[in-house]
Amino acid sequence: MAARLRSTLVPLAQKGVDTAWRLIKTWRALWKVASAMRYCLLGQGPSAGIRRQGQPRRALRWSEGEVVRLVKAA
Repeated sequence: MAARLRSTLVPLAQKGVDTAWRLIKTWRALWKVASAMRYCLLGQGPSAGIRRQGQPRRALRWSEGEVVRLVKAA
């Protein structure tokens, strides 16, 4: 089951991280409902090992002087 979920995520990740994350969010919500109905155990879902990989943080920072010069030139 986890292999099928991961094979679904690979093409979705090519469409965007947000699309793949929405799928995982929906899956986890459905898993909670299924566990409330006692079809499965809460916390034992196959998506538990999948973590979101965010965008790298910005390394560039602008100084106040640079910003002022750019605004005045615009």
